[in-house]
Amino acid sequence: MQPANGDGEPVLPWIVACLSRGSTTDHEMNQVRSLTPDEAADALKANALLHALTTADSPYGRLEARLDQFDLGVSSARQSMEAGGLRTSPPLGERFGDVMSAFGRFINQSPHRLRAVFGRASAGERAFLAACKTEYDRAFEYRLAWNLRNETEHRTDVLRVTLGQALGQPARVDTVISDEVLNNALKDTKWQALVREDLKERTRPIDAHDVLRVIRGSCQRIHFSALLAHRGEIERALEIVRELASAAKCDGQLALVSARPPDVSVPGSRLTMTIQYLETKAADILAAALTEGELLL
Repeated sequence: MQPANGDGEPVLPWIVACLSRGSTTDHEMNQVRSLTPDEAADALKANALLHALTTADSPYGRLEARLDQFDLGVSSARQSMEAGGLRTSPPLGERFGDVMSAFGRFINQSPHRLRAVFGRASAGERAFLAACKTEYDRAFEYRLAWNLRNETEHRTDVLRVTLGQALGQPARVDTVISDEVLNNALKDTKWQALVREDLKERTRPIDAHDVLRVIRGSCQRIHFSALLAHRGEIERALEIVRELASAAKCDGQLALVSARPPDVSVPGSRLTMTIQYLETKAADILAAALTEGELLL
């Protein structure tokens, strides 16, 4: 135990503990091992890194979720037609707009998050920006989506949806980019000149599925490029978290736990517990991502 604080209350060092599955406010806790100050600093840093790179509310996580929601909406519309209905909620046009918004946030916000994790002008930020340029130069659909973001913010008819079903055949849900939007883009100087030139040459209709398929692949490559730029740091974090987990026999949830001086805002409080769940699932996700990214790139 570390020396007592000024009020005579002991301040416990960080430990690895096994928490029972159950209430988040009334844990049954069993200590697995104590950590030295250096071990605790490494474990907390590794845990924070893994969490920051895998959290579902990251720009990449939200984009993947919006892409999945659009695919789910198409599937639901098809099933609804086959069941004799024609309703999809939210409408596919709205779901498409959600994807375009998430795409814009992924491109604009990810560099800021990379700076928060790895520092300004990190290898990951540089790799991210270089990969964005590569994808922009590579794919018409990427360039189109970059311009469609603004359209979906101001109008709801960017997508034209056609539903149909021939006798004895599965229902069809066709989603294409509105010709009206594309025709207006040809003379709208707010659209990038390169994309306006692209549109003069492209065959219509432009299938929304093709656009979103390319966006998913492009953003995966961009995301993996940033991760691989910090492979050494990520693999070190994986090693630290997995080593702590491997040494524990726990049927509940492993966590990093410490106690701090009393919280003066809580009457009768003696020690304030700080609990950070060990990011073992995040470690598995990132280990798979590094392997997938290496194969993809």
